[in-house]
This record gives sequence, C-alpha cells and structure tokens, in this order.
Amino acid sequence: MQRISVALVILLFIAAAVLAGTVFLDRFAQTADAGFEQILTAGDEGQFAEAQALLGELQDYLKRCEPWLALIVRRDQLGQARTALAGIQPYLAADYWADGKLELLRAQEQLRAVLHLYRQVF
Repeated sequence: MQRISVALVILLFIAAAVLAGTVFLDRFAQTADAGFEQILTAGDEGQFAEAQALLGELQDYLKRCEPWLALIVRRDQLGQARTALAGIQPYLAADYWADGKLELLRAQEQLRAVLHLYRQVF
C-alpha cells in the first residue's frame, strides 16, 4: 500500500510540474509575441529608437525568464533564440529595416519553434 501512495505522490508531482511548465511557457510565449509585434509596429512606423528600446526590454525579459525556461527547454535551443535576438539590434535603422524585419520574424519563428517542441512532448 505504501508503494502505491509513493507512486501517486510522484505522479502528482510530475503532473503539477508539467502543468506549471505549460502555464509558464504559455505566458512567456504571449509576452514574447506581444513584444515582437510592438517592435514590428514601431519599425513600420519609423520609430527606430522606440523599436531598439522595445528590443532591449524583450531581451531583458528573456534573460529574466531564462533560468526557468532552462528547466523546460534545452539550453542550446534557448541560446540560439537569445543569439538571434542579439543580432537584430544593428538592423533597427531606417536603411536596414527590410532586413531587420526579416530578422525579427525569423527570431520570432525560432522562439515559437523552441516552445512548440515542449508543447509537442506534453
């Protein structure tokens, strides 16, 4: 009987961890998508200083969430997403906006793909 109760406790712990990870990941994905959309809107309107500030906020948000994301997502995939975001800064200017927009969309899709891998498993 004790084995069954220990197994149930372990099963409940795993279920709670998966649920908490899914909720955290969904909230992170919504916030990141909103950040990407704000940067794209600011760039389309020609407000590149604001776009750079918003990109900095998005990078800071990813940096704050990274320890928790590392529990859920493979660290190398998370590093690739962080590197993709870091490479966008030089493109946030009027002369390079077309390339910057493509890089932003690529980084957004890369982050979505990383998060999708987790959702696919659970």
